[in-house]
Amino acid sequence: FFDIFLFSFGLFKEFVYNYGIERIEEFNAILRESPDGQILRYKNPGRYPLLKRVLQNATSIIVHSQTTATQLTRMGYKRRICMIPLLNYYDKFQGASHDAVLLSRKQLGVENDELLLGCFGFIGPTKRMPSVLKALGLLKQQVRFKLLVVGEGDDLSACVYDNGLEKHIIQKGFVTDEEFNQYLQSIDILLNLRFPSMGESSATLIQAMAFARP
Repeated sequence: FFDIFLFSFGLFKEFVYNYGIERIEEFNAILRESPDGQILRYKNPGRYPLLKRVLQNATSIIVHSQTTATQLTRMGYKRRICMIPLLNYYDKFQGASHDAVLLSRKQLGVENDELLLGCFGFIGPTKRMPSVLKALGLLKQQVRFKLLVVGEGDDLSACVYDNGLEKHIIQKGFVTDEEFNQYLQSIDILLNLRFPSMGESSATLIQAMAFARP
């Protein structure tokens, strides 16, 4: 509760700084529309980017698309904007051989007839892991699968237990870049939910497409 209070107070401070006290009712609406009082689950964060302090203090800003650069200019930012495209992963990684993939799956304890699903990256609210685990809990009687979770973040133990997935989940936590690529090439399907989203690009998704993983 105290963490939620501090976060709400910080958001209130920035909201007033950006939009003025006369729009306070909109801030109250944010609180009302946040599920279970969790502001990070507010469905329309793009309405209130809260960038005034950033734009006033930044001597330069790095973006990954011309679209974002144009938006910053329209918001009145007059200093340097550096547009740096995301990496082209196609020529950055060598694909693993079929034998290497089979060995990796065996080391993970995945049977030959099991589907290997994967969730990669920081495991936070936007990954929607409760929704993923709930859906997989409904499928466990019809489909043989394992879920590989690579990355640090929220504790999934309670949600895994509630959906009866203790025998279906493999959690690796933080791994090296080499291990990350190895595991990414070992999966059959990437589960890459992201909501709410600010339109940012997912490096994991780009890597998965480079490795031809759906």
